Amino acid sequence: MSKSKFKFLAAVLGLVLITSCVKEYDNPPIDTIPTGSLVTIDSLRSLFADSGAVSFKEDVSFYATVTADEVNGNLYKEVYVQDGTGAIKLNLLNSGGLYRGDQIRVNLNGTIMLEDNDFLIIDSVDVDLNVVKQKTKQEVEPLEVSIAQLHDSLQGYLIKLEDVQFNYQEFGKTYADAIGKQTVNLMLEDCNGIQVIVRNSGYANFADQEIPFGKGDFVAVLGQYRNDLQLFIRDINEVKLDGDRCPGTNVQLFKGFDDESVTSGGWQNLTVSGNVPWGIFSGSNSAAKITNFNNGSNSACESWLISPKVSLENVTAPILNFRNTHRYSGPQLDLLISTDYVSGDPSSATWTELNPIWDTDDSSWSWVDSGDLDLSSYVGQSNVHIAFKYTGSNSDGSTWEVDEILIAE
Repeated sequence: MSKSKFKFLAAVLGLVLITSCVKEYDNPPIDTIPTGSLVTIDSLRSLFADSGAVSFKEDVSFYATVTADEVNGNLYKEVYVQDGTGAIKLNLLNSGGLYRGDQIRVNLNGTIMLEDNDFLIIDSVDVDLNVVKQKTKQEVEPLEVSIAQLHDSLQGYLIKLEDVQFNYQEFGKTYADAIGKQTVNLMLEDCNGIQVIVRNSGYANFADQEIPFGKGDFVAVLGQYRNDLQLFIRDINEVKLDGDRCPGTNVQLFKGFDDESVTSGGWQNLTVSGNVPWGIFSGSNSAAKITNFNNGSNSACESWLISPKVSLENVTAPILNFRNTHRYSGPQLDLLISTDYVSGDPSSATWTELNPIWDTDDSSWSWVDSGDLDLSSYVGQSNVHIAFKYTGSNSDGSTWEVDEILIAE
């Protein structure tokens, strides 16, 4: 036998031996979740209406698409799903595993259908044991409705509202308390003043963002807590409130102190002399408060509460309004306005005194409306600041509170 033929046969034999030594592993077993009877979300709601809470002990399945997930932190251990007949929320035993656009089959065996404060949910869903993904990235178009059309029959639906805006009393607030991780309710309204709650978790990745000023489109899922319908944002990019506000609600500035912060929203708390800063009166209706009386005596001071910059470039008839009250004898507050103030020492700017209606009864806490102060002479100005100036002496000084400071058209 020639050397070349021997080498060829040896190579073939070696290949056979190597191949025969490779172990053939069995394919891993495929976990299957039974289907059982097929139902729809609408039929589940009808079942609850007839029978109340249901603990599923047999294989019953429905197909649906995930419309809102946990990714942005606004939802935790829960997702919203829809089919062609309705929508419902799934409460998960463990976080994660389901994402917006997942088309899924849910086997209800081992879960419970019940009402949680008037909101129908499927509870105790185990993603591994109850859910089979069919497809991904299957987006559901939101249902276009008005706030007036929101109803408990739309529980769980992905909805889209047009021409809505946050109520002006929410200005200067963030979506939630990102530091304290506290949930916050905000009021969204249409141009007829009809409102709905927007509920945001302090764990949401947009919690520290300041709410937008304008009017536009708002996409969310509809939840419910007892008699209150609530919207949950699934993606902050679907909050597109960047248009002109509703007629008659063109608000340039609002400060309500409900967040119990004097300086939130860009306000400045300055002590020109003495050590008497503005503070907060905390109660059922929080307000800004200042007094120079402490430990049984008065102290001389000059203290300013100055607004952030306000633009009056795109308005025609702006007004300023606020509420005030005071007790005890002492100088009246001063309300001032400037178009050249920037920051720091207020004496660096030119200030003009305004003449609101002040509370004159120093014997009781009686709130007084300032009246609508005409600011039309400042139309076209882009750098308007207003300021409340407090003064006290070593022998006297009133206690003043102001609230609901509004510049609007």
